[in-house]
Amino acid sequence: MLFRFLVALLFFLLSISGYGSTIRTDSLLGVINEHSIDHNSRMHAKVLLATGFIPADMDTARVLLEQSSALAGAVHLPVERSAWLNLSGNYNWYSGNRDSAIVNYAITYRMQHPDITDRRAAAAVNLAALYSFKGLADSAMYYYDSAKELFEIIGDQAGKAHVSFSLGVFYNRRDHYELALRNFLEAISFQEEAKDTFGLAYINNSIGTVYSALQDNEKALSHYLEGIKMAETQENHPIMPSLYNNITVLYTTRFDDYDKAKEYGEKGIALAEAAGNYSILLSLYHNFGILYNQKGQYNESLHWHEKARELEDKGVDKTSIAGGLVNMARTYINLDDLDMASDKLLSALEIAGPVEANKWLQLANQELFKIDSIRGNYLGAIYHLQESIRYRDTIWQKERADKMAELEIIYETEKRDSENIMLIQANQLKEQVISNQRRFMVVTLSASVVFVTLLIIVIVSKQRLKKSNRELLDLHAKLTELSNTKDKFFSIISHDLRGPFNALLGMINILSESYEGMDDEKKQRMISEIQKAGQEAYTLTDNLLEWAKVQRGMIINKAEAVDIHASIEKTLTLLRFNIDSKNHTVENKTAPGEFIAWVSPNILTSILINLLNNAIKFTPKGGLITVFASHENDLVKICVQDNGTGIPPDKLDQLFDLGSDYRRIGTENEGGTGLGLITVKEFINLIGGKIYAESTEGYGSTFCFTVPANNTKQT
Repeated sequence: MLFRFLVALLFFLLSISGYGSTIRTDSLLGVINEHSIDHNSRMHAKVLLATGFIPADMDTARVLLEQSSALAGAVHLPVERSAWLNLSGNYNWYSGNRDSAIVNYAITYRMQHPDITDRRAAAAVNLAALYSFKGLADSAMYYYDSAKELFEIIGDQAGKAHVSFSLGVFYNRRDHYELALRNFLEAISFQEEAKDTFGLAYINNSIGTVYSALQDNEKALSHYLEGIKMAETQENHPIMPSLYNNITVLYTTRFDDYDKAKEYGEKGIALAEAAGNYSILLSLYHNFGILYNQKGQYNESLHWHEKARELEDKGVDKTSIAGGLVNMARTYINLDDLDMASDKLLSALEIAGPVEANKWLQLANQELFKIDSIRGNYLGAIYHLQESIRYRDTIWQKERADKMAELEIIYETEKRDSENIMLIQANQLKEQVISNQRRFMVVTLSASVVFVTLLIIVIVSKQRLKKSNRELLDLHAKLTELSNTKDKFFSIISHDLRGPFNALLGMINILSESYEGMDDEKKQRMISEIQKAGQEAYTLTDNLLEWAKVQRGMIINKAEAVDIHASIEKTLTLLRFNIDSKNHTVENKTAPGEFIAWVSPNILTSILINLLNNAIKFTPKGGLITVFASHENDLVKICVQDNGTGIPPDKLDQLFDLGSDYRRIGTENEGGTGLGLITVKEFINLIGGKIYAESTEGYGSTFCFTVPANNTKQT
């Protein structure tokens, strides 16, 4: 039903653009039946007549299409041929043969003749829409841009408005709301000028949808109501059920006005049932289920959800079905029927997974976490909590990527528009000079001087623009690098840091609520997991703070003479608990006073803590860790060697790269983000040293770094 609705809307928009124009049927029949008129003209009349039968009478359209099929190869008749190809494209599209429709439209678009620019523009719009349906955004944008240029050539404002509306739909589907709103507002300005109430109903509904997504509820409601006002001027306007449904959602979820929601919802149901619009009908039924659930009338809520489920075999999209099951499960939870609620949520996961409906995947896992917590299924609860967090992060990442893509498109569009304005202005100046030369020969020389002067100004302006663009590109590269750093930081905070805390809070919550019902073994296991999660969170937070301080220039290398042996012993004392917990042997191969470095003692301790912690983490219980040093000219080289798990050769270069996604898990499943080594590298750069790593996978690793010796006092 959604596909048929979109196609019907497209053909309506084509008609307002002048490409589905109604020609008097009796006049066309007169041409067809007049045998004194040449055969090609009569076939052309059949094509024009058939246009009016799509989609109402597809059989008649097919017969007329077949009777005029000779025009398909009439290369010498571009007007008649393009009319037949576009008609064939419309027929194939509405019949579901999208690939055949693309072929028809593509042939028309590639035809080069000044008398068919209008039909080439119509074909470009249709190609853009079809490629959009296929998910080929780049191809769709190419044909939308081409259609705009062709409509501009023939001065067709209605055609340009049609492209703007189509682009609004295109961007809205991709959650690019600002771009969608810009294009919808461009389209509505033409419709208001033309007083086209039929089209205004569609566009107001679309604008309302955008404002609703932007949480501007008052503007959304205003446009929905304006859409109803426009639709009421037409009999059985097809957009009316959708408008009533959207208003029902607003009053239910945003305004909590259940009486108003019920009033509009009942009107929408009556119209959708009469029209057989199953997609909108399913949405309305589920929205009534949500309404009665919020009112506390749970049995009535289930009644409406069940009515919606009866429509699932009517071709409605899977995302709507998954959402309905999640809302139905919430009602069962309120009725304390956890078995039915769990069943509906698991069904929702099965349906939402293949179509990547992340919103419903996240909410379904969230509700299953609550159910498993109530039942005492703590492992299941933790699993569903982690899944809910994972899908929430996926949604957040997509929203961020969509916003970045939208900003990039806005930048490129405004840049291109600015360049076009300059080009138009230059062309206007050139035409004015030529006109003056023809009319006033006596001022030819003066006009030429003016023109040359203006041309120089344009050239200089372009050179300045190029210089500005180069500067912008350099700035963009720097901003990109900063953005990558920021993204890494936010990624760690939003995922790696939030993960341990969420697990920590989830397990504490379970322990708090179910403490009396747990045996001692479960309690001990939960407490161990809490301790582990807390330790991970603390370590990561400490690394984040150290790294952030370096980035902000808050750590200064106040160098002084430091005994390497004493610094290593101090670090081992701080890490004694971690060392003993894994029964490691750690050997300090340096002697007191043997190696003296010129460095901040706190920075050196931080470096050693990070490197020794890594050695402890990635060495199995009972392992051997050795710390040794040597002199290298004016430097002291300090090495931390272990016989642990080692690192794959292709991953060594990624250890100190902020943009790397490489993660390692300790021998006791200790987590990590790689930020510790990044911080170590920052510290070593600060003191004027270098760091490198050697490793053999399965046999251990050696991390070495250099610091200035005492006889090379750095400032």
